[in-house]
Amino acid sequence: MIVNLLLLRGNIGRPGAGACPVRGHSNVQGDRTMGIYEKPAPAFLDRLEKVFSIQVPREHGYDTVGAIEAMQQGAARVFFAMGGNFAAATPDTAATWAGLRQCDLTVHVTTKLNRSHIVHGKAALILPCLGRTEVDQQAGGAQGVTVEDSMSMVHMSAGINPPASPHLLSEPAIVARLAEATLPESTIPWRWLVEDYDRIRERIEAVFDDFAGFNEKIRVPGGFRLRNTASERVWNTPSGKAEFHAHAVPTDTPVHRARERHADATVFTLATVRSHDQYNTTIYGMDDRYRGVFGQRRVVFINKEDLHTIRRRPPRPKPDGHRAGVVCAAAGAAGRIARDRRRQAGVATMADQARGRARQHSAARAASAGRRRPVARCHGRHTLAHRAARCRPRFASFHCMTLLPRHPAGLPVVSTNATKRTRTGAQEDTSTAVADEAPVALVFNGITHAVMMASPTDLEDFALGFALSEGIIDSRADWRGADVETHPHGLEVHAEIASHCFVRLKERRRALAGPTGCGLCGIESLQTFEDAPQPLVPPAWLASLADTQVLDAMQAMTAHQPANALTGGLHAAGWVPSDGNAPLHALEDVGRHNALDKLIGRLARLGIRPSDGFIVMTSRASFELARKCVQLQVPLLATISAPSSLAIRHAKVGQLTLLAFCRGDSVTRFA
Repeated sequence: MIVNLLLLRGNIGRPGAGACPVRGHSNVQGDRTMGIYEKPAPAFLDRLEKVFSIQVPREHGYDTVGAIEAMQQGAARVFFAMGGNFAAATPDTAATWAGLRQCDLTVHVTTKLNRSHIVHGKAALILPCLGRTEVDQQAGGAQGVTVEDSMSMVHMSAGINPPASPHLLSEPAIVARLAEATLPESTIPWRWLVEDYDRIRERIEAVFDDFAGFNEKIRVPGGFRLRNTASERVWNTPSGKAEFHAHAVPTDTPVHRARERHADATVFTLATVRSHDQYNTTIYGMDDRYRGVFGQRRVVFINKEDLHTIRRRPPRPKPDGHRAGVVCAAAGAAGRIARDRRRQAGVATMADQARGRARQHSAARAASAGRRRPVARCHGRHTLAHRAARCRPRFASFHCMTLLPRHPAGLPVVSTNATKRTRTGAQEDTSTAVADEAPVALVFNGITHAVMMASPTDLEDFALGFALSEGIIDSRADWRGADVETHPHGLEVHAEIASHCFVRLKERRRALAGPTGCGLCGIESLQTFEDAPQPLVPPAWLASLADTQVLDAMQAMTAHQPANALTGGLHAAGWVPSDGNAPLHALEDVGRHNALDKLIGRLARLGIRPSDGFIVMTSRASFELARKCVQLQVPLLATISAPSSLAIRHAKVGQLTLLAFCRGDSVTRFA
């Protein structure tokens, strides 16, 4: 639409009035010009083969998002980076890091250290290289490289500073040596080319017609400009004229879907912007003079009227008495929200910003994707699962909404009126607390997989834990995020999982619909019930765990059951580290298996492996609890009440230590 407007005004081809030809910063400009693209043109490949007398691959490669998915799925085993900060700059931090860590080898050619270097594969190499400001001395003398700026100008760049170390190699030298080592039969004279970069430019000239006379042109002060036919009003179209392209205004964007889904909430689009003291992923300071912000970066810029609208709504009290404002919670190193820093969260400030939109400094964008429920919170997350097959993200964008109502103090407890009667016939009207229970639909990638009766709190933990304990996903890396929707008859948790997990899920889909405690309703065959997980391998620490430690942990669970203390109607699941200290994490639910799933989900979000400790449950030991523990390699399950025969059977098959009747001064071992 912008180009059409410029064409209508006659701006294209008019000096200083056309469209900016920028494709990114200088590296992106030059890379694309040199044919670095996952879908190279056949003509370019033909020229490569002709000039270098080689046969090049013809199949398409991966773009950034595709590469992350390929690493996650094992299709790409080696990651090689020529500079950059891939782990920090890409979308969906958790998925990116998981993919990198799954690689057999990660290699970084770099001038300085950054976070990507500590998010690595099974083997990792960091190859330090010369920077463009350092003298690049080769056999043919001091060398210079060429760069293309955002205005299509190509010029020479040569360093003048002494190298930081005499052992540093240039990027071309590193590439040449790697090529020699990995392609011993290659006829390309790699080291000879690196001796004099003019020789490399001669090969570029032979491949690209636009670079005729390359070495001569770059020695002219200021370099030369690559031809852009549109700027010369030369139209390479069938008609020989400029042609308009009409595109329908999109009506099914994430923003539209968010507004339809949450008609009673205010939906915003959150975009990221650079601050003044920032270049790409490098942050030099905490000031943004462009926007009048000093000493901080966790700021959301929002339209004045939008901000006043939000502030007119009464703030919701927090369990600790703190009243939430419009904030963007602070993020930890991996982009996860740090609960203990919520009061230090950033601020919302009025800005010259369109209504319905907000902006935030780009280095803080991971914070906006967090799920710790600030009043203004993220609805759509910039995850890999949100990309269309033919579309790539051009900027980081999130979709925000105001927080929907939730239970006071976060407890699944409601108040109801009741009549108390005695044996003598006396009666008393009273108000009492009861456990809240609601149908919760677990929806994975748009398809409802299960409807459970559960306590309607900690539902994101519930969905994540369910996905892990049921083997729907293999690890936290396969989880893309979840949104909770409230409906008149219940709740829906819309979760996004990795595509390969969803394909597997559809092949063995389990449509579960039943009351609390039902773990089998809706399975497609009894064979599904018999398919037990792989037996676990008991860890060494299990042999030294004393029964008294289990009893102490069970006794300590009382302090972790505030909802049960009010109602007497909820189960709790607790995780105890291998040293047997009191439960570090515990969650409640009306369903025992729901409580366990919520606990598993919470541990996953915190980066804790359940297998590094054991589970205590204030319930009976049912077969689904034993099955879930085996699935997650938890070596011991302790319950306060009796086990079922199927629980004992599954525990024995899965090598799970099963302790029941853990109360008072004794435990009973059944497996």
